[in-house]
Amino acid sequence: MTSDLLIARLDPTDPRHRASDPWTTTYAVTGRRISGTVEIAPRFHSQGWEFIPSDLHVAYGWDKYSKHVGTLHVNGVQLEGALHISTKTPPRWPLVTIRRVTEGYGGEAPDATQRRSREILQAVVQAHADNEQHAYDTAAQYARHLRASRLRDLRASEREALRALREAQSAVRTASARINELDGESFDWLLALHAPHPPVPAVPLGA
Repeated sequence: MTSDLLIARLDPTDPRHRASDPWTTTYAVTGRRISGTVEIAPRFHSQGWEFIPSDLHVAYGWDKYSKHVGTLHVNGVQLEGALHISTKTPPRWPLVTIRRVTEGYGGEAPDATQRRSREILQAVVQAHADNEQHAYDTAAQYARHLRASRLRDLRASEREALRALREAQSAVRTASARINELDGESFDWLLALHAPHPPVPAVPLGA
């Protein structure tokens, strides 16, 4: 890691902090041929249930998939993009691809810039995690923000699950009744019910 790297969490009143929500943190990053900002925001893990988010969205440049924007420049290269990081299973940083700003679609940054950028982003994420109280506060604010929509989605899932449960219970009752017909003592009696009955003699007219 570059020994002269400085990472500072910006005050929300700092003009470099662009986010309007209270759960996004902006870090100013400076060093030799390093300048700009990185935005970190909590995210819920896409798999399974979480009461409070454990993932992080890390924007080091313009990210077309979200409202978050970083302004990181490394080795004179303006970077573009963001990372979605799980704090439970940290990324294999050497395999992370860092993109640069180019005309049209962004392309991969030069190898040396990628290596240095990965080191910088790893340090920023670690600095964010090391301040446990701040990381908790921002995650809690994000969880509170999404509370109503998550409740709405869960109640819809509950209704669908209850509907499916009623259908399943009805199917179980039907199957159990048919099992009793085939496996119970009434099998022969039920067979007899299906046997043809002798014809009823016709009554002559006028009898």
